[in-house]
Amino acid sequence: LDGWSTAHLLGEVLRHYAGEALPAAGHRFADYIGWLQSRDRDASETFWKAQLQSLETPTRLLDALPAVTSGDGHTEQHHYLDADATAALAAFTRAQKVTFNTLVQAAWLLVLQRCTAQPSVAFGATVSGRPADLPAAQQMLGLFINTLPVVATPSPRQSVGDWLREVQALNLATREHEHAPLYDIQRWAGHGGQALFDSIVVFENYPVDAALRRAPGGLAFANITNRAETNYALTLVLAQTDTLRLTCRFDRARLAEAQAKTLAQALLATMRAMAADAAQPLGQISLIDATRLRTSPSSAFVGSYQPVHRRFEAHALDTPDATALVADGQALSYGELNRRANALARQLIARGVGPDVPVGVLA
Repeated sequence: LDGWSTAHLLGEVLRHYAGEALPAAGHRFADYIGWLQSRDRDASETFWKAQLQSLETPTRLLDALPAVTSGDGHTEQHHYLDADATAALAAFTRAQKVTFNTLVQAAWLLVLQRCTAQPSVAFGATVSGRPADLPAAQQMLGLFINTLPVVATPSPRQSVGDWLREVQALNLATREHEHAPLYDIQRWAGHGGQALFDSIVVFENYPVDAALRRAPGGLAFANITNRAETNYALTLVLAQTDTLRLTCRFDRARLAEAQAKTLAQALLATMRAMAADAAQPLGQISLIDATRLRTSPSSAFVGSYQPVHRRFEAHALDTPDATALVADGQALSYGELNRRANALARQLIARGVGPDVPVGVLA
């Protein structure tokens, strides 16, 4: 069962225990299976191929971090924003006419871009998978959730407000095709079916607490905890009530405690930095400064570990129009130099050049 189904099941148990009559079951999971089989697979393939076109390489967050030398098993950390900070973020999203989840996703995309120095980045978003056009889908019990890639290209000259609206529009467009299996989407991406990301974001909005609070007197559930593990190195689970709770679940064999803490704090700091001014360009948001305010030197921002080519690409993203070099009376900006370097790299790859293959340079 997924979280939504668990909430309904617990509610039914409590009502049954109290002797209340349960509504007649007029919906079956088989109805959902039939709905799935009626979907236009070709349309979904066309949609996802278009969405994934900008993603040149999978987003490997772990590749941008120092390798973990020790660690075993999964664990989790908990981070919070207090009521005032959460209310401020909620007010900001209302003013921008976007959802709270959109703010979370937009901020995480920005963190990923700064960490990996990739122009286009991706992460996995877990969706409810319950079709709006299937009668009584919200009351069905079963496993409906799906994980889908969120792919975007934040521009440093783009305003925060425009960026938020772009991410929200992307999510709305995805809903028509969110039933597509992830393994199909990965195959359509053309990267040999390999995983497109190593981090996922879950925004919990199923009514677990509300269902339990509505329970009749007598029997109640308390101190409920949920333990879950995924095959991804990092899972960020957010739940918004009066406060914002961020649960950071990670594999200690692949991600160090300090790295996980820094990434979680970078997400929260970026959300608050974005909410400070909807008109500011994304390039003016400094993840390093925002994060170092809340971290110790031992957990300095992960961007400081990037190799030289990643640092160059990050600088090209932040200041694409700045002059990078001048030769023979001609000047090249960082953005143009980066584009030419990428074009040359693609030509070399197309000719079979890979790691440790010598390439002649004519000076």
